[in-house]
Formats: sequence, structure tokens, C-alpha cells
Amino acid sequence: MKKKCSRCGKEYDSNVNFCTVCGQDLRDSTESSGGNSGQQSPKSEAQAPVMPEMGTPKKPRKKLPYIIVGIVVLIMVIAGAVEVITGGGNQNKVVEKLLEFTSPRAEDMSLGGQKYIFDSMDENWRIEVTEENVAVVFVNDEISQCLDSTGIVNEGYFAYDLDQQNANIYVDDVDSDGGHISIYTYNTGSDQWTLLKEGQRYDLSEEFETYFRDNGLPEAINADIGAFRAALSAHDLTMEDVTNLDYKSVEKGVKDRLSQPMAGEQQEEPMPSSDGQAAAAINDVSEILGINQEAANALGLKEDIDLDMDGMTALTNEDFSLAVFYENESMMMVRMSEGCPYPFHGVYVGDTITEAETKLAEVYEVIDSDTQSGYLSLVDEDEGISVWVGNFTSGDIIEQITINLVADVAAQKDAYESLMGDVSQGNGETEATEAESEESVLTDPVTMGYGGAYVDDETGERAVIAYIGYETSYVLYSSSGEQLFSEADCGYEDASDSLVGEFHYFFKNENGLLSVSSGMGGETWGNYRRVSGTYNSDVRIEGTYGDDDTTIVVSDQMVDLSRDILPTGADFASVEITYNNGMVIYGRLYTQGDGSVAIIDRDTQSIYGMATFTDGKVRINGSSFDGTYKRI
Repeated sequence: MKKKCSRCGKEYDSNVNFCTVCGQDLRDSTESSGGNSGQQSPKSEAQAPVMPEMGTPKKPRKKLPYIIVGIVVLIMVIAGAVEVITGGGNQNKVVEKLLEFTSPRAEDMSLGGQKYIFDSMDENWRIEVTEENVAVVFVNDEISQCLDSTGIVNEGYFAYDLDQQNANIYVDDVDSDGGHISIYTYNTGSDQWTLLKEGQRYDLSEEFETYFRDNGLPEAINADIGAFRAALSAHDLTMEDVTNLDYKSVEKGVKDRLSQPMAGEQQEEPMPSSDGQAAAAINDVSEILGINQEAANALGLKEDIDLDMDGMTALTNEDFSLAVFYENESMMMVRMSEGCPYPFHGVYVGDTITEAETKLAEVYEVIDSDTQSGYLSLVDEDEGISVWVGNFTSGDIIEQITINLVADVAAQKDAYESLMGDVSQGNGETEATEAESEESVLTDPVTMGYGGAYVDDETGERAVIAYIGYETSYVLYSSSGEQLFSEADCGYEDASDSLVGEFHYFFKNENGLLSVSSGMGGETWGNYRRVSGTYNSDVRIEGTYGDDDTTIVVSDQMVDLSRDILPTGADFASVEITYNNGMVIYGRLYTQGDGSVAIIDRDTQSIYGMATFTDGKVRINGSSFDGTYKRI
């Protein structure tokens, strides 16, 4: 006889006691009344996995259906239909208080209905409310990093059950004797660890529990929960208020806020732009450059979460033909695509590039133009603006206009002039001389920036450095491919042209190559040669590349891969890589100064190597799937 989980609806055989998706107790009242009412389950000894050898390189997560990934990050707080004692008026006040310090949004769920989310924005938690459940989800890299060392794949999330005081860590079906483990649970009240395997709950092995404690997982979990509790308390809310959230009250409050962005606040008239001018209607896109999000909302531009990029919020018009991207309330980029009803300095999408050059040259400096290939690049060095006008195939018709408001214009011009100089001199030089010249510059970590893949020819050790937005991260590998060290959020020291991390420094040595030191004045080693990058990157890279063992799919490319358009560290496309018998990476591509792009995990921001796209092929370096792959 089958039975169904009352929380998520998944069906199980009658002998299964716990849901492997959400952890719900599946036993009926008669089964659980025998002196154990209200407990999770009787615990069994043994039945725990043996910890893999430590130091195993990080394994990317296996491919899961999207709906399952969405479900496993949730912990259901209210089981069944709970009679809320507080009245509707009090519920409305709770929702109003949450809206004061969180960012609300609504998402359609794959199985129907809507989910309402209160995102903490600057912190690592969010509250998710559906008609059946309330969920509090935390993002915690310490947990995923700890599990990575054991070969267990965690999505970087854990979820806290407010009723049972359970912190549930969802994992990617760990194989164990007798079945698959889906959840590791830490009870903050009893300070006990258990696991869920094939619908049954067991004690954690002593080996695993010791490892979790030695790595500080209980402290990390309690710290996150404490910070969440403090955030609520600062706004006169309690954990019980969140537990008892009512879907109808949440639905009304969030919908009101989304339909009236300024609801509950007094609007200032007129809506301000960055220069104090009122923004009443869009006559020309050039007139709205730099306006804040509040003014953009007043113009009818609404957030589109499907277009949001890492660190940036996208606001669009109704048909998505105009998209404006913000980071920390500052406008970063504007994109005009097919059907956009507004001009830019009198130039419409659909006009010819020839016409655009005539009009835009009156406002901007033209640094590159090729109507045959289908693009026009312009800059305003004083304002730090770069403009790309063009299409995705070839010809003279404009398909997209992209305006970058935070461009490093001087660097773009220098790179372009250097490239043009190399090309003009190339007529009188041999191919070997040209290659040597380009190699010397691409190898230079100072001229091209540190972003790229490197190898020490003597030791075989490798290094990968990536610019990710405004941050810089690196990974060091042994000659066998074992990850030795990684670090994020490194800085740059102008005086010494060094890349500075907390534990390692990178600098150009006397050989013109990259060396590493263990901190200021520490041990120095390495002659790392750059092996990624090109001067002639393909500008349109969307498509599928691969061979019998590896498939690389690039999609959602926003603009051309060009130094004239994109600054270093820009997130501009999605990538999905399948390799090693089904291992899958879901990532984003970030531009690097050497013409390559970094493959970055879209959730954890981990580095998976460098990709160089040229001549219809992609060359991968610094990864577990190095090689050159043709477009399929």
C-alpha cells in the first residue's frame, strides 16, 4: 500500500518512515503513538557511510532535475494545517515588518502556484512561503567546502526547521551500504547528528560526527541561526512570527509591494535621476543613463529575475527589449534589443550601422567600425562609457545596442591600439615573429592582468586566477591535479604590481613569468607560464562544443566577447559542461584580460578552469577536462 508525504506529495512504499525529499515523518498516528510520539524516529546503530580519503579534489555536482534542486534547498517549517492563533491584522503587521528590511519577489513553481520570497539581500538567508509551507534557507559555503573534502556534493545550502530545531544539510544522493543518503541533520537543541537514508533515520557514524565537529559545522550553523534571530529581533520580530506566517497575508503584502514599489513610503516628487533631473518618460535612452532604480521603476521598468546576473539586478520594459542592469543601486549597463521602441541618440535597433556611426560619432569617439562584420565600437573616456552597436552574424543592420557605464575606456583604447599596431607591423614580419610577440605579451601577468590559466613547465604545477566581477580568486594545483589551495576576494597592490591574497602573493619574476610567495617575505616558488588567452577571440561563442566524452554548451550570451565592449571580470554568458561519465558543471563565463573566459560555478563561485574561444573551437586549461573542442 502506498502512502504520500503530507508536505511535498512524494509517494512511498508503506515501509518507508521518512520522506527523502523534505524529511517529513511519514508514520501515521497509530504507528508513532507507542511511547515515541513527536520524536523523529527510533535511531539505529551503524548504517553510516565510511568517510572517503581526505584531500580528494572537489567534485562538481551531478545533474539533477531543476525541480528537485529547488525542493531540496527547502526545509518545511509548518507540517500540515496549523491553526494560527494570531489574527489577520497581526499577520499583516508581521509581513509589513519583513518588507522593511528584505527584498520581496514572487516566483512561479514548476508544479503550479506561486512562491513568495523575503530575501535578506546583504545577509545569507531568505524566507520562502508557499500555500503549504514556510521555509528558511541559508547559504553557507563552509558546509559545502567541508563536505567537498569527503567527496560529498552539497549545493551550498542548509535549511533550518524552526519547529524541530533541525538544520538539514541536503546532499546529492551519497552512496552507502544499503542505499542512498539524502540529508544530514544537526539538531541545535540536543546537539545531535543523524542522517536520512532510504526514508529511514540513523545515527551518524562516530568518524563522520568527529569530522563535522572538528571542522566547526555546529558553530557555523548556530552562528547563521543566531544572526537570523538577531535580524528578526532588530525589527521586533521573533522566530515564532516566521513560523506562523500565513500564505494569504504574505501574498497580499508582497503583491502590493511589487505592484507599487513605493507602497508605505512617501514618494519624492519628481523622481530623481543621478543628476537631479526628473525622469517622466523615455524619449531617448541617452536621457536615462545613470538614473537610480526608483526613477527606473517610475518609468515602467520592472525587475526581471530571469535576467538578473551575479551581483546585478535587471529592470526591463514589458517586451524585454530594453534592459537596465544595476549593482548596489548604481546603473552598470543598458541593453537595447530587437523591438526596442526607444532610440539612443536618435539611433534605433533596426537602423544601419552606417547611419549609427554618422550620428553617434558626434557624441562618442569611434575606436572600431566594421560594417561588413557587423559592429561599431565607441567610447566616452571622460564619462567612462563604452558603446557597442551591431548584430550577431554579419552585415549592416543593428540587432543590439549595449551601453557600458563603468568601462575602463583607457585600457580598452590601449589594447585596441596595441592590437592594431601589431597587425600593421605584421605585413613585414614572419608568422613566427608575430607569434613570439603575442606570446610575450600574453604571458606577461602585469600587461594583460593576472586572470588566466598557468603551468610551471618544470614541476607541472598549475595555477588558475580569475577576475569575477570586482573580486579576484585563485586555485593552486599539484602536478597530479590535486587542489592545494584556493582563496577568494584578493586585492591588487599598485606599487609592486602584485596580486595579494591573505595567504599567497602573486607577482612577475625576473624571468617575466608568474611566481608565488606564502605571504609577505615568505617562501617563493614557481615559474608559471600563461597557457590561456588569445588576441583573436571569437565574438559569438553560443553553441555546443565537444567530443565523445565532453560536451560544452554556451547559451544566453548577452553581448559580443570583445574587449571593446566588456571590461575584465564581466559576467556575459551561461555554460553547462558534461564530462567524466555524467559529471555536470552549471556555470557562468567571466571575461579575463588575456582574451580567455573563466568558468565559474553559478552558485558557489568556484573556479573550474579557463576557456579560450577562437576559430570555432574552445581550448580549456586549468580544469579536469583540459583539451581543445570543436563546435558541434
